[in-house]
Amino acid sequence: MAMEGKRKTGAGRRKPGGESPLAARDRALELPREGPRPVYLLHGEEGYLAEDTARRLIEKIVPGERREYGLETLSGPSVTVAQLSGALASMPLFGRGERVVWARGCEIFRDAGRADAVRAMLPAKGCGTTLVITEERADRRLSLYKEIERRGAVCEFGRLSDMDSGHLRALHELVSARLAPGGRAISFDALLYLVQLVGTDLRAVFAEIEKLDLHAPPGAGIGKGDIDVMVSPSREMQAFQLADAVLSRDARRSLAMLDRLLAQGVSPLAILATLTNLTRHLLQIRDLLDEGALRGASSYPAFKAAIEAAPAAHREAYKSAGQNYRKYSIFGQHPYVVFKMAAHAGRMTAGGLRRRLDLLVKANPGLKHQRQRGGALLEGIVIELCGAGALTT
Repeated sequence: MAMEGKRKTGAGRRKPGGESPLAARDRALELPREGPRPVYLLHGEEGYLAEDTARRLIEKIVPGERREYGLETLSGPSVTVAQLSGALASMPLFGRGERVVWARGCEIFRDAGRADAVRAMLPAKGCGTTLVITEERADRRLSLYKEIERRGAVCEFGRLSDMDSGHLRALHELVSARLAPGGRAISFDALLYLVQLVGTDLRAVFAEIEKLDLHAPPGAGIGKGDIDVMVSPSREMQAFQLADAVLSRDARRSLAMLDRLLAQGVSPLAILATLTNLTRHLLQIRDLLDEGALRGASSYPAFKAAIEAAPAAHREAYKSAGQNYRKYSIFGQHPYVVFKMAAHAGRMTAGGLRRRLDLLVKANPGLKHQRQRGGALLEGIVIELCGAGALTT
C-alpha cells in the first residue's frame, strides 16, 4: 500500500510481489484516524482475497445499518465510464455519512483512454465518497495507477505460493478463521496435505473446506482421513499417489490407480515421467542420507529443519539443472512433499533406486514408439517395479 506521507522520502515502498497477500489485506483495512482514503485499488491474481478484503473494508467504512443507502456496487466490464461518473457524483441519502462506490471487475485499466477518464473523476479527500476498485489486472505504467497511489491506497494480492512458508502460515490462518465458528480446526500438516491435492487458489481451497466442514462431526478436527474421503485429487496428485503405491510395492492398488489415470486420458508418457522424477528425487534423498548431509526425522517440523540445514554445496550442485531446478531437485520441491518421499527413501537402497531409475529411463523410447500399446507397456513396468510375486495373495 502506498501512503502519501511515506512516498516523499521513498520509505515504506515495497517491491511488487514482495508482500504476503494476507499482509496486503491487513494494510488495506488499516483506516487512518481522519477516516478512509478517497480511493482504494485492490488487485492481483488472488481475486478471492481481494474481493473479501473489499467487503471487509466497506463494512468498516459503511456500517451495516447505513449500507443499504451508503453503498453502490457496479460490476463487470460492461460498466461505462458515464455510469461510474454518475455513481460518484450522487449525494449520500438521509444526510451526512460516508458513502462507498465499489467498482468490481469493471476492467478500468483495459485501455489508456478508459483509465484516463476514470482518473479525471477520482474522489477528492474529504468529499465523503470512497471509490473501491477490485481488478485482476492493473497496469502500473498508467497514470491512473500512479494517481491512486498518490491519493489513496494500492494493495496487490498475488497468488499464494506453496513454496513460501509465510504464505502457507497465512493460508492456515485464513482457513482456521473460516472453521472457528463451527468449533472445528485443521492442523498445519493436514492443510499442507490439502494444498498438495488442490493447490493454493483460495476459491478451490475454501470450496473443499466447506465440504470438509459439513462432513466432520461437530467440534471434530479435520484430518488427512477426512481429506482422503471428501477431496478429489488433481490428475497430478493421482499420478503422485500411483508412484506412492508403486514404492509401497502394492501392485493391486498401483494397477487400479493406473487404470483410473489412463481412463481419464492421461498420457502414458506423462505417467512415466512422474514415476521417473519421483524415483530421481528418492535417489537424491537416499544419497544425502548416506552421505550424512541430511538427517531423517519422524515429524514434519523436524524434517523441515533438517532439510533447511543441509549443506549449501548440495543445494548449489542441483541448481546446475538451470530452469529445471525445481523439477529435478528435491530442493525445488515443497518440504512436505520431500518429507513424505523420505519415508520411502529410508527403506530403500541407493543401488535399488538406481536400478529402478534405469528401468524407467529405458522404457521411455519404447512408449514413444508404441503409443497405441502404451497402457499395456506401462502396466508391465508397474508390475516389474512392484516386484516379482507382488500380485499373489
